[in-house]
Amino acid sequence: MSNRVAHSSLDKARKLLEKAEQSRGAFVLGAMASLQGCPWCDRLIAEQLQPRQRAKTGVAFDFIVLDLRSQWAHDMQYRVAPTFVMVGRKMQPISEPLVGYGSNDFYSAYLEDAISQAARYWKTQTP
Repeated sequence: MSNRVAHSSLDKARKLLEKAEQSRGAFVLGAMASLQGCPWCDRLIAEQLQPRQRAKTGVAFDFIVLDLRSQWAHDMQYRVAPTFVMVGRKMQPISEPLVGYGSNDFYSAYLEDAISQAARYWKTQTP
């Protein structure tokens, strides 16, 4: 993933974080540290993140993908692709990171828990 892609993802994140702040818990944002060509990353997106993003029930959800070699991933000390986390106002983690993806057996439950944690976070933030 190029720096240009990572930069555009951060621009998208800023807009989505504003939306999350205004929604007061009705919309949340996640971020995934990934590597180009990572088959587990692609599976996570296709099997978990995109279906949850399209779901019409519960808290609305979106996500961005950042390179595992990006400054953000380095600052968070993420070393495994994929690593997924819900993010707050300053792109800081507000849920436990979900590291790796081997199968979808329990991942959906972990993802829903992370989304619930993020919704609670945004409900308590003052604009």
